[in-house]
Amino acid sequence: MHKEHVHWHSSIMRREMNLMQYGKGGVPIIAFPTDQGTYDEWENHGMIEALAYQLEESLNSLFNLETMDYECLLNMDIEPEERLKRYLSYQTFIIDELIPFVHKESGSSFIILAGVGFGAYHAANLIFKNPDKFGKFIGMDGLYDVTPYMGGFYNDTVYYNSPLHFLPRMDDSNILAKYEKLDLRLITSNTNPTFEDHTERFSNVLEEKMISHIFDQKDPDLDGGLEEWEFWKEIFKRHIV
Repeated sequence: MHKEHVHWHSSIMRREMNLMQYGKGGVPIIAFPTDQGTYDEWENHGMIEALAYQLEESLNSLFNLETMDYECLLNMDIEPEERLKRYLSYQTFIIDELIPFVHKESGSSFIILAGVGFGAYHAANLIFKNPDKFGKFIGMDGLYDVTPYMGGFYNDTVYYNSPLHFLPRMDDSNILAKYEKLDLRLITSNTNPTFEDHTERFSNVLEEKMISHIFDQKDPDLDGGLEEWEFWKEIFKRHIV
């Protein structure tokens, strides 16, 4: 299996950006780590091993990003406006620098976004703000509202970066038509009340907007009492196809 630590200096982020690439060709997956994760988090938790067949057979290629959360949204040492500004730069980096690289490496224009926890938030936020650039979303125990991390601060940038806020009021028929073409998967393990609440509320919003999606409520105890990442390994394999 192809494995490579990829890094370059980003003119947008003004720093070295790191990611791990697994596999060559096939449908690419951009995976966001949890809020404390690094670009090798998924490998350390066995997710690469779980996807070995898809990666070795070039059915998929996987691009694992490093977390930027403590430089932007979760950096409590700076004001919310500065955190949001940094986060918008991160989104621009993904659209303007990362996506062209992924297209070149995979040869595919269809991109899957995936993540666990805060990683699912980044994936969801990107696909619903840029539905013409991605094809599929897999959110596992996601958080879909950043207002609890803003210390009471609220403006248009917070609104437009919290899917649970801007999606209920989305009434642009052209954008809603683009959403309908997406493959959307919301999964909760039912082990964390906050994650479960966010995922269920998100599913309800999509249902109210008549946006097709899969809402998968799983209880790890029903899957052999698996540990968290062992559980996600099995769930992700089910939803990647």
